[in-house]
Amino acid sequence: MPSEAIITRTLSYSLHQDPNTFTIALHLSERLCAPIEATAVVYVMPGEGLAWPQTLAGSRPLTLQEPGSTVVHFTKGCDPAQFEVVTGEVPPIIQPTNAPALLFPGNVDTALQWWGGNDCPPTSTSTSSTSTTTTTTIPDPDVPLHNDTAGPQGDDCPTGGQYWHFVLVPNNNKTSFTSVTLVLAGDVFTFTGDDLITNAGQTDNIFVQVPDGYSLSDLEAEGSYANYSGQTPISFNLSGVCA
Repeated sequence: MPSEAIITRTLSYSLHQDPNTFTIALHLSERLCAPIEATAVVYVMPGEGLAWPQTLAGSRPLTLQEPGSTVVHFTKGCDPAQFEVVTGEVPPIIQPTNAPALLFPGNVDTALQWWGGNDCPPTSTSTSSTSTTTTTTIPDPDVPLHNDTAGPQGDDCPTGGQYWHFVLVPNNNKTSFTSVTLVLAGDVFTFTGDDLITNAGQTDNIFVQVPDGYSLSDLEAEGSYANYSGQTPISFNLSGVCA
């Protein structure tokens, strides 16, 4: 059952979104005794502020059993649409009363209501779509930044500049940062390799130096995320700042 796999964290997910896509990566840490059958779906919404009723525009069945990851890419088109991964029957037309259950019940962040493209002509027939890719491992899964403000770090700060101190939770040495992408005053920076300064050798506990021309307060949680390897973290936190 999906609920058992989710409770034990055998089945987890990570999300990524950009102007053109909404991506859900489904991670299985070990083989399941019985497969989980799910469906990636796109439902078209009426638009003009109305979300219901929704009409099925596309679907792709998913079978989750072997360890590894299944990555679902939803393409944002001109039409208002809802993207999600569900279980059970997929009706052709839905209202809130008969909508299929999310694969991760209660995790509403795994569904997205997309209200359509900003630059589409009024008569456009371009629709949103879904595609899936299955891999034995997922390269660079990501986790969004939880917060963008924090108190002073303390005495273990690096010298020679200002730094953010980031932690993957739980901080148990089972996860490693591979890169950190930060939005700073609207600009996007990606930090990798030697940019990620380990804290006493801990690869899930790092410092990142503030780039020239920017300040500690320029950090924005929205759009910032960390790529990682190893155990799926619960969250990506700004733990402290080094002024």
